[in-house]
Amino acid sequence: MRRFFPHVGGYILTFGLIFFAYSTVIGWSYYGEKCVSYLFGDRSVFVYRVIFTLAVLVGSVSSLSIVWGISDVFNVLMAITNLIALLMLSGVIVSETKIFKDVRKKEKSKSRNNVKEVPINT
Repeated sequence: MRRFFPHVGGYILTFGLIFFAYSTVIGWSYYGEKCVSYLFGDRSVFVYRVIFTLAVLVGSVSSLSIVWGISDVFNVLMAITNLIALLMLSGVIVSETKIFKDVRKKEKSKSRNNVKEVPINT
């Protein structure tokens, strides 16, 4: 098939990339909107939409090195806040994990006690 349509693969890749980029932008917009709504209330969603739209516009016309640089900075900021949250919640994580393991151990022992042995006819 490639012999008859040599450029089809490039078009398929291009359309796939366009749809992937578009769906990613929509997904991140929705995710950010829900986070802003949770943190600051529903009234702040409009402001977020305006800022997000301007950021997409600026990102689409800026040079690639600037866009990747800004992306790296925001990813680092996101990682730092997540690490701080993990450190603050480490006690909760340890206690919840212990509770989960205890419940799981009880479930396993209960299921072992309810197993009936079937005699093997020889």
